[in-house]
Amino acid sequence: ALEFINGKNLSYIPESDVVYRVSYPVIQLSDKVRSVNLEKVNSIEGKLVGIKGQYLIFESGIVINIRNHSGYLVDISF
Repeated sequence: ALEFINGKNLSYIPESDVVYRVSYPVIQLSDKVRSVNLEKVNSIEGKLVGIKGQYLIFESGIVINIRNHSGYLVDISF
C-alpha cells in the first residue's frame, strides 16, 4: 500500500504506532449467542467478556467475527 501511495506522489502519515495487547480469557460462554454483522448493525454496545479465535464475545451474548470486518474503520470507546 505504501509503495502505491509513494508512486502517486501522495503522502501518508500514520496516526500512531502504538500497539495495544488485550487479554480476555473466556471464562463462561453463553449457550445462546447471536452473531452480528457491521453492515447490518451500526454499533455494538456492551461489555467485552472474551475473545475466542477470531470472535469478540460480549456480555449480552452478542459475538462478532472480527476477521470478516478487516479493513473497517471502527471507533472503540471505554
